[in-house]
Amino acid sequence: NVLHPHAYRTMQANRAAFLVLGSEPFLKAFQFTPKTYPMSILNMRVGYREGQIFFYYYDNGKIEELNFDYAKKIVSSLGRSAAYTHELGRYWCYRTLEEQPAILKAFVRRYPYIVIDEAQDISKLHQAILELLINAGAKISLIGDPNQGIYEFNGADGKFLDQFEMLPGVEKFELTRNYRSVPSIVSLANKLANRLDFPDRSSPENISGSYFISYKQNERDKLIEAFQTKLQEAGLSIENSAVLCRGRDQVDKLTGNHQDIGQGVLKGFAQAAITRDKNKDFHEAYKKVAYSLFCLLKDPPKDLIKWLTIPARYPDVKPLHRLIWSFTRNSETGLPSTSLLADVEWQPLLLKRTKALLSKLIKILFLDSVLK
Repeated sequence: NVLHPHAYRTMQANRAAFLVLGSEPFLKAFQFTPKTYPMSILNMRVGYREGQIFFYYYDNGKIEELNFDYAKKIVSSLGRSAAYTHELGRYWCYRTLEEQPAILKAFVRRYPYIVIDEAQDISKLHQAILELLINAGAKISLIGDPNQGIYEFNGADGKFLDQFEMLPGVEKFELTRNYRSVPSIVSLANKLANRLDFPDRSSPENISGSYFISYKQNERDKLIEAFQTKLQEAGLSIENSAVLCRGRDQVDKLTGNHQDIGQGVLKGFAQAAITRDKNKDFHEAYKKVAYSLFCLLKDPPKDLIKWLTIPARYPDVKPLHRLIWSFTRNSETGLPSTSLLADVEWQPLLLKRTKALLSKLIKILFLDSVLK
C-alpha cells in the first residue's frame, strides 16, 4: 500500500519499487565495506533511536554501527534503481510516509483503525512508522504478550507494547483466562512468565501437562525411549500419542527418512517402502515406485511419469497404474516389507519382483525396451 505505488518518488526512481532477495547480479554494485572486506547490502540493518535513523551490521553477533553518510549514500543509490531489501523496505516506508504527507493522510483516511497482532514483535523502526500513523490520526490497537517475544535480537524488545498504555486515550485490557491449556500447563507458564492467569479448563482424568527433556543429537533413540517410558508411566496409549516437531528436518530425523538407505534406483525403492510401512503414505510411496521404475527403462516415453502420477487425466494408462499400485501396496507379492533384512532378504526379493513387474509393463507399453 505504501512502497509499491508511492515510494519511488522518495527513492528518486523512475519506476515502481520492487523487492530484491539477494541473488540479483546487479546487487554486487551496492556492497558496503565496513572494515577490510565487502559485504552484501542484505547484511545492512536499519535502526531507530531518539527520533533518528542509523545503519549498522552484525559482526560475530555484535552490533557495529556504520558511518551514517556513507551508508545512506549506498542505500540511496540502490533506491534510485527502485530496489529495496526486506530491511530497507521498512526504511523507505518510514521515509515515504514522513516526506509525502499527502500519502500519510490518505493512508490514515483509508485505514482509520489498525489492529496489530503479535505486537511484542514490533521493532523500533516499526514503532516509528506506527507513531507517524498515530500522530496523523489513526487509531491503533495492539494485541500481544511481551513474554512471547522472540525477535529481541532485531530490536523488537516489547517495550512499545508495554508502554503503549501510557499514551493518551489508550485503555489496557488483560487476557488472563486461558481457554487452551490444562491447569498444570497454565501453572508452569505462570511461574516462567511471572503471571497470574487462570485456566478455563479443568484437569483431565488422564495425566497431562508439560514434559521437558534434553538430549544429544546422537542419542535420538534414547529420546524416543524416554518418551515411551513417560507415556507408560502416565498410563497413556503409545498408539494415540505423538512427538510434535517444529521443523520438517526434525520429523525426518525421528522417522528415519534421512538414513543412508542405498543409492540410485535402489534408494528410491527403499524410500518408497519406508514411506509405505512407517509413514502409511501409500500415495507418496506409489509415486516413488513409479519414478524408480521409469529410471529402469531405456528410452521410455518422455511423459510416462506424468501419465502414471495423474491417472485420472490419462485413462489409457489405467492398466499401468493398477499394476504399479498393486505392486506398491502389497508387501507379500510386490514391494517387500521393511521388516526384512536389507541385503539377504529385501533386496533379492525386490530384484525378482521388479523384473516380473517390468516385463508386464513393457508388454502393455508395446516397447522394444530393455532393462538398463
